[in-house]
Amino acid sequence: MASQNTGHNNSFITEEKQNHTAEGMNGKNRRSKTVLLIGILAILLVIGAGSYFLFSSGIFSVGGQVTVSFDSTGGSEVESQFVPRGGKLPQVASPSRNGYVFAGWYYEEAPVHAYRADDVFNQNTTLYAEWYQPEMESYI
Repeated sequence: MASQNTGHNNSFITEEKQNHTAEGMNGKNRRSKTVLLIGILAILLVIGAGSYFLFSSGIFSVGGQVTVSFDSTGGSEVESQFVPRGGKLPQVASPSRNGYVFAGWYYEEAPVHAYRADDVFNQNTTLYAEWYQPEMESYI
């Protein structure tokens, strides 16, 4: 029996199905790679942000050192100092301010806990200057 040509090209249909299946697989691969890339970027972002906060907060410090900063609250600038974790400040400068007398360094802006020379530092810290204004006596 002779084969009849019905005008349908079965090889075209099979090739089209294969192309469609291959495109579908490529699309799935692209989506998988995109999801993987987004996941990796999210992990790196979390690690980077966590590291930044840990190191900047003084929980972890590079080289085992911490930074002691000085806020002179209106007085002359005092340079920050780097000390080994658990170490003491070698010396602390006293700032100056016109019309005021320096009263000491404190751990808070409101003078509650005063810095003492034997204090040790285990994390980054800011010390705040306290000032008082001397009373002027008037003579008449």
